[in-house]
Amino acid sequence: MASPWSPAKHRLSHLTTRPEHLPATMIAQTSSLAKAFVLAVASFGMFAAALPSAEVEKRAIFTPQVTYPHTGTVWYKGDTHNVTWDTSDAPVNVTNRYGGRIQLRKAELITPLILANDFDVLLGRIEVIVPFVEPGSDYSLVCEYCAACCSPPIES
Repeated sequence: MASPWSPAKHRLSHLTTRPEHLPATMIAQTSSLAKAFVLAVASFGMFAAALPSAEVEKRAIFTPQVTYPHTGTVWYKGDTHNVTWDTSDAPVNVTNRYGGRIQLRKAELITPLILANDFDVLLGRIEVIVPFVEPGSDYSLVCEYCAACCSPPIES
């Protein structure tokens, strides 16, 4: 004997969103929940507006001049060098102070080689190891503190 209940028909009845297919109690419950949600969101907004706002700390972008390497510098694979930059005019509140990154650039292409990452830009120097790359005289460093600046060309 075939069952009067059809799984496909049962599933479809729950997918409909037309109000005429929903029981009156379900419409009333949904309407009450929607009103409660709107009331909760509005209450939160009024509460948040009543809180004293903290003054936003002013931040500054710091783009110091790279002092080493300089034009004519030759690096050899595997050597360790200090990349240095001038911090004498650093602002008090540096944006992303601990987000420094140094990458190797070949000609106009920034390579995926990260030589240093997540360092304090106010240190003024960071030690890097020269990566194993093809020899050339068109390498430079992309130093990102908050905005990117580049070193003069170096030879590897």
